[in-house]
Amino acid sequence: MDAIEKIMQQILAKGQAEITELRHAEKTRIDEAHNERLVTLQELEKQQIAKNKQAIEKEFHQKRNRQQLDVRQSVLNQKQAYLVTLFEEAATALESQSTEELQAFAEQALKSLNLAGAVVVPGAKSAVALTAAWLTNVNQKLGTTYQLGTTVSGEAGFIVEQEGVEYNFLFTSLVREIQETESFQVAERLFR
Repeated sequence: MDAIEKIMQQILAKGQAEITELRHAEKTRIDEAHNERLVTLQELEKQQIAKNKQAIEKEFHQKRNRQQLDVRQSVLNQKQAYLVTLFEEAATALESQSTEELQAFAEQALKSLNLAGAVVVPGAKSAVALTAAWLTNVNQKLGTTYQLGTTVSGEAGFIVEQEGVEYNFLFTSLVREIQETESFQVAERLFR
């Protein structure tokens, strides 16, 4: 019986060894699978963190660019408003000229045009300075034959008409023309 017991113990020991070996192999397989999953999850986590970081950086750059654009637009709007005010003040300054200054300006313009028989049409705001007596004096000085026409309501300055052609010296028109042609250069000088 000793031999049977010995064989049984050997079989039992062998079975125990196989079970231990199987347990160890299964534990190793489970540990390796777990480690692989863990590495995969860690890699996925790194990728997700990188993706999130990239999305946050992109959103940050977009917001920063939008803010910079808003600031530029605000500054541009302020500059534009300043230019509008500047040209409005220029028109007001022209309208506020003294009688002598207005007459000197008009005389110089009429001299440069040198049109025979043209009609000078003063703006209503300038009619006090650009009178028939003044025009007679200018005609004598320049040797011209300008005639005085009716006034343009609500305007300062004057128009010179000859055969359907108008030479516009109304101050609002002069300022508007300068504004259209010179705004960029004026802005460039002001806002360097």
